[in-house]
Amino acid sequence: MSIGVTSYLRGLPLAVKLIGSTLRNGNLTERRYTLQQYNQITGRKIHEILKISYDCLQDGAKRIFLDIACFFKEKNLEYVEDILGACYYGTRFYIEVLVDKSLITVADNGRLHMHDLIQQMAREIVEQEAPSNLRERSRLWYYKDVLNGGNDIEGIILDPPKQEEVMWNGLAFEKMNNLRILIVRNTQLLTSPKYLPNSLRLLDWRGYPSMTLPLDFSPPKLVCFKVYGSLFKMEEAFQKFECVTYMNFSKCELLREVPDMSHVQNLKTLSFRECRNLIKVHDSAGSLRKLILLDVGECTKLKSFPCEINMPSLEDLILSDCKSLNYFPHIVRKMDALNSIFADGTAIKELPPSIGNLSRLGTLFISSCKSLRELPNSLLMLQNLSTLALGGIQPRGGRN
Repeated sequence: MSIGVTSYLRGLPLAVKLIGSTLRNGNLTERRYTLQQYNQITGRKIHEILKISYDCLQDGAKRIFLDIACFFKEKNLEYVEDILGACYYGTRFYIEVLVDKSLITVADNGRLHMHDLIQQMAREIVEQEAPSNLRERSRLWYYKDVLNGGNDIEGIILDPPKQEEVMWNGLAFEKMNNLRILIVRNTQLLTSPKYLPNSLRLLDWRGYPSMTLPLDFSPPKLVCFKVYGSLFKMEEAFQKFECVTYMNFSKCELLREVPDMSHVQNLKTLSFRECRNLIKVHDSAGSLRKLILLDVGECTKLKSFPCEINMPSLEDLILSDCKSLNYFPHIVRKMDALNSIFADGTAIKELPPSIGNLSRLGTLFISSCKSLRELPNSLLMLQNLSTLALGGIQPRGGRN
């Protein structure tokens, strides 16, 4: 019984207090029945107790708490701080306050966790902003409501439980001039958006239904731009998006060439995974100084990749199964952050001697590189190299 209670509560101190009082009396059978009926019997009281902690927060902490509850539960802490940091001052401090109040927790892997009861309470608070008028609420998450929002809407997540086709005129966001967060998943909008608010900090649209963005879309504070699995072609340089930190174009089948990226120097992650018609990545992608992850894995037609890379913050480089790529870039100078390279299944003919500049490299996958004949002596300089995968390589002389 005690294991069942603690498992349900997941260490939520305020809920422990209430549940303990309701289970104090009665025998084991009665307690089990009470626990089964818990949501119906005591849910209202729990929300009232939890809301006391919320009411004591400063306004900035309240806004961040509601954003996390509606949009960022289970997301990476750094990712959330980057996005909300573009919305509010003092984001990191307020997140620490929420942790201290036990309203959220941060796991060892950096993920933000929030108890289901706390999330329910947070969403109730949003619903009470305007009980009978969706257009006056600050955040919407129920997929049938989101296209009815007005100028007060700050965040939207459109994520139905199963794939939905939605008819609209493309102008649903035209009056949402305060919209900061837009997340669209599992939804097929049958018309391309004719307008997107320039107030956006997060645009995460799986299956974006157009090859281009609206002409007047120029968001000065956009931090995250994800259009994976979409028709987007990325034909113009991103001169408008200087604050963008996260970009994901995975599975964009129409994408053939990555344009100049020298204007997005704040990028931390960049992914083109499974863009199977991608042929060329502009050389400027090799000079993104804040980039941590670069993923072009399974871009089977990729032939042109930056010949040189100078990315001091890069930790992971993924080139796996780029079957048409026959060279590995020259490492311009020491890159002390790079920990792993996955170049297995490529047509790379040789590794450059400059690979010795990767002093921290711990993992190197170059298996199934059938054109690779020899390895440079500089590989012996990599004292932190703990994993080297070479299977499927035909060495010089023809013997395995």
